[in-house]
Amino acid sequence: MAVAKKRDVLIIPAMELQTSEEVHLLCLFKTLTDLESFQKIVDQHLLGIPNNVKKFGEQIIMDQEDEPVGYIDHALIFSTTLTFEKAVTSVRACGGFVLPAHINRQSNGVLAMLGFIPEGMDFLAVEVSNDDLGSRFLETYENRDHYKILRNSDAHQLMSISERQFYLELPSRDVETLFAYLEGKI
Repeated sequence: MAVAKKRDVLIIPAMELQTSEEVHLLCLFKTLTDLESFQKIVDQHLLGIPNNVKKFGEQIIMDQEDEPVGYIDHALIFSTTLTFEKAVTSVRACGGFVLPAHINRQSNGVLAMLGFIPEGMDFLAVEVSNDDLGSRFLETYENRDHYKILRNSDAHQLMSISERQFYLELPSRDVETLFAYLEGKI
């Protein structure tokens, strides 16, 4: 965030979380403090399995100079013990905005894992992957007009970040405006 501030880039404090049902949720926060509050909840629901560096690679903590400052010893690739419902309510209790991630994917999307988007969760937005599969999915998804749709690359490596093909036209570039848009207020 310090680097982004120097370069006038907006960073949204966020986490992609895997629930106990193996559903991925995109958890957005207005402040780093809000994200850290949610992280404390997540930490209580991690399995604590040691990371297999040979299989999954090192989980390096980097500083603003792109220098290693530490490592995470427990594997982050596994599901948490947070249920889908508890994860959603916890994000919201910490002031965050939560949406089902890459709902069009066969792995870890809510539709593939549960077969539906649960009623009563009051989701205002969903995310689809920014690829041909995502485009075809949006053409046929019957509830697409019910949600704000975010299209993202779901990149796990720098080279996988998609070019600026899809973007949001907002009146200003700040976290509050993004949240207002996602909540349907603008």
